[in-house]
Amino acid sequence: MVEDYYHSIFFLVIGLLSIGIIVSLIYNVIRFSHKKRLRVCGFGHPLLDITTHVDSEFLDRYGLKPADTMLAMDHHKPALYHELIDREDVQYGPGGATLNSVRACQWLLRANGRTGYVGCIGDDEFGELLKREVEKSKVEAALETIDDAPTGTCGCMILGKERCLVANLGASQRFSPSWFMKNNIREQLDKADIYFIAGFFLNLVYPSTDVIDNDPKLFPAFYIAKQAAKYNKIFCMNLSAPYLCTAFKDKWEVLMPYIDYLFGSEVDYIALSEAFGWKVKEIHEILERCVQLPKLNPNRPRIAVVTRGALPTVVRSPKRSREYPTPFVHLTHIQDLNGAGDAFVGGFLAVLASGGNINECMKTAQYTASQVIRQPGCTFPSKCRYSYSLFQFIIDSWRDYVNGKL
Repeated sequence: MVEDYYHSIFFLVIGLLSIGIIVSLIYNVIRFSHKKRLRVCGFGHPLLDITTHVDSEFLDRYGLKPADTMLAMDHHKPALYHELIDREDVQYGPGGATLNSVRACQWLLRANGRTGYVGCIGDDEFGELLKREVEKSKVEAALETIDDAPTGTCGCMILGKERCLVANLGASQRFSPSWFMKNNIREQLDKADIYFIAGFFLNLVYPSTDVIDNDPKLFPAFYIAKQAAKYNKIFCMNLSAPYLCTAFKDKWEVLMPYIDYLFGSEVDYIALSEAFGWKVKEIHEILERCVQLPKLNPNRPRIAVVTRGALPTVVRSPKRSREYPTPFVHLTHIQDLNGAGDAFVGGFLAVLASGGNINECMKTAQYTASQVIRQPGCTFPSKCRYSYSLFQFIIDSWRDYVNGKL
């Protein structure tokens, strides 16, 4: 009798779990079958990463430190890059914050035609190499070519687990507003449903006479934001670095009403708070202020996301805040922390483009970042085997039902 009782309980539990999984699967099929598969397009500084291992003496010679991230100075050009190219273990790969995020997005989406990218390169050997590398990633790129500046490069110098990055923007910062009227770039704008820009794209150099719609105030990022608002596209930005929040404060103020999703690290948001004169350093209060700023499209409330290294990631909507514990990765498995933030954004955008909710976006974003830090540079395993856990989906859905949807 006792054994029969336990057998009955066991089969009842198995039956309930099976029913839960089947219901969850049917729900997901119905939910996603009614969702349009969105296309993501990024606008940024395309760079060719030149990666090699160095020693402390090499860095000292150029006045660099192991964890530096900076723009190339006069004493770096061109000697530093010539030395890197001549080293035996040198490797080349596509880089630049926006391109990294779009490649991460494409890696997860897998299907062709889901991602696009717009930028500027030089008419040189590095430019051709960069184009070939982008094609391998299956990102459809519209790269304008100029002959009076070299392709942007980033010297990636590895010392232990630290990576020193020195970028020579070159042609990448010469993207011109008038190029938006060219067919290949116009096509990228028209086909995309989600626009993404990293803060670095605010740093562009072009003649003051080069304007679009006869409006000298319409800088490229602002034009993209206005197109997003006009055609009801989703507009996302990454703060990218603290100095960008300070140096381009006026541009951030112009863009903020258009931003639907804002990403950044904790130090980025603190820098933005200081630039806006808030005098606030507590991250939850900063996020609250960000999402409460005026929004052009009130039907799509702004979402602010902050990554904090190993600490929980915080997501803030106008209604509430929620934290997501960062997955643990043992120190021995970490190869390179650079590119984790870019990969995080790419993972988030991939699920956003597939009609997922915030929970799914966050789980995938954290997974993508956890994979990239196990790789050298912003690179990905040859195959993406990630799929959202049905069991986790059930738990998250129940939590949303109890707490109210974010």
